[in-house]
Amino acid sequence: MKKLYTIGMAIAMLMFFQHAKCQELIDVTKQAQSVSSLVDKDAENPWEFGAGFQVIINQSYSKNWVGASNPAIGGQVLGNMYLRYQKNKLAWENTLDLDYGMRATFNPKPPKGIGTKLEKVSDNLDFKSKLGLKAGGYWYYGAMFTFNTQLTKGYDANNEEVLNSSFMTPGYLTLSIGMDYKRKMWSWYISPIGVKMVTKTNPVFFEEDKFGVSAYKKLYTAVGASTHIVFNADIHPKIKLYAKLELFYDYLNRPAYLDKYLDENKEHITYVDEEGKTIDVYKQERRKGYNQVRNMDARFDMTWMFNITEWLSLSLKVALLYDYDVRFNVYDADGNQLLDRDPYTGEIYNRTTDHLQFQEAFGLTLGYKFQIPKKK
Repeated sequence: MKKLYTIGMAIAMLMFFQHAKCQELIDVTKQAQSVSSLVDKDAENPWEFGAGFQVIINQSYSKNWVGASNPAIGGQVLGNMYLRYQKNKLAWENTLDLDYGMRATFNPKPPKGIGTKLEKVSDNLDFKSKLGLKAGGYWYYGAMFTFNTQLTKGYDANNEEVLNSSFMTPGYLTLSIGMDYKRKMWSWYISPIGVKMVTKTNPVFFEEDKFGVSAYKKLYTAVGASTHIVFNADIHPKIKLYAKLELFYDYLNRPAYLDKYLDENKEHITYVDEEGKTIDVYKQERRKGYNQVRNMDARFDMTWMFNITEWLSLSLKVALLYDYDVRFNVYDADGNQLLDRDPYTGEIYNRTTDHLQFQEAFGLTLGYKFQIPKKK
């Protein structure tokens, strides 16, 4: 009887411990499911935020660039932030890019002569917000807002006393609607209609025609078509390429000389130039024709990153910009400003021309970036 009692007690204790073990296992399973649920929630988080900051010691070169020119050695600070939302058929992307650099440069061109000076190499603030609603496949109905300007004053590359730009002079704001084709590494936004506003807020230029904004005005508004192509991919585990092309075509803009000189009902106006030749303004301007390129604004940016370590890399940055309304003073071989005369009023003014602006920078980069939530 005593043995049966002992065996019964042993079985009871064994069952008790077995039940406790099963209950512990159930609790652990529930905890695991809870953690898994939290992970799934994080995985389904529609928001994504990230930023990157870089300090570059570089060699740079610019030609016909509004903010800077001449070969030099200097440094740049770059910042990039983005905020994205993606859920169901809705996609919203915001990016902010900052670029500012200084350099020590030689100035071999007249009128300043050979010398070393500290000047600005780059200055850019660029914000873009794009909203999309999925239409089907890789296509989205889209709307885009962009804002671009510089932070500080810019001076003529040949004469550092001549101011040629500043914050919001020019400033560019665009708002458009269109279609957006989005793939993993690239996207293509097409807009048949949009509004582009150019600002000229610095009072120094109030009485001048500058950046397409007429004298005594601070704003020019254009209506036209635009397209944005962006490519962002890892070519190799240690090589990254980022490139973008932006185009805007103004439907309404007509070069000023067309409205001023090409009206066939107007009398032909002639004047004698500096070489003693008689110039017929109407025929001269008529020969120029209506160049459609003058209505096109274009910008191309390309950046190559060659990673050495997680923090250190080599970077190559190239930028091309064309805007007919951004004018450059014209100098002779001795560095003297060339002048023109208005045939209507006889007013003397600086001769200007348009240029394809080019900027290049190659350097050693120290950088840091993060993303929330982190990529798995």
